[in-house]
Amino acid sequence: MENYKESCRLLLHKVAKKYKKLLGKDFIIESKDFKNRERYILRFYEGNFLHLTGVKTNIKPSIFFEKALTNQLTIDDFDCDSTKEIKGYTKEKIPHLLDIDIFFSKNLEIQENYTRGKVFCLIAASGGNFTLGFTGGSGALNPMTLLNRNTINHDKSTNNYSITILKRM
Repeated sequence: MENYKESCRLLLHKVAKKYKKLLGKDFIIESKDFKNRERYILRFYEGNFLHLTGVKTNIKPSIFFEKALTNQLTIDDFDCDSTKEIKGYTKEKIPHLLDIDIFFSKNLEIQENYTRGKVFCLIAASGGNFTLGFTGGSGALNPMTLLNRNTINHDKSTNNYSITILKRM
């Protein structure tokens, strides 16, 4: 069991570095096929990292991200295997985060008003291997969920979009 936690810890350090590449950028997705808005601004925050991993912890999300980023995370800092459900979440989520830094360079399928079980997102995008869902108010949306595989409803999706990446100062 500790070997699994150690492998999760090592993966969390790797994916935190990749996730950091998304911070400070706005990903603007525009499409004439969108029904609710002309464009969506997607923004990643340090505090969203923890939720996307599927692990459980009592550490504040921004502190968890910082510890993962600086290689200071210990196996006592988080739970990734105490229940079958938690272990399943982490097995599905953490490996996909290895591709998070190149997610927007892929051909994506995008769906507005995405629902899956109890999950509702204003917009979701999938590159095939996993689906990222985003939520928020009228401004920039932040990542809310990461689901294993493409879970987009193809009848409600669009492939006709453009992505602009802006750096925030």
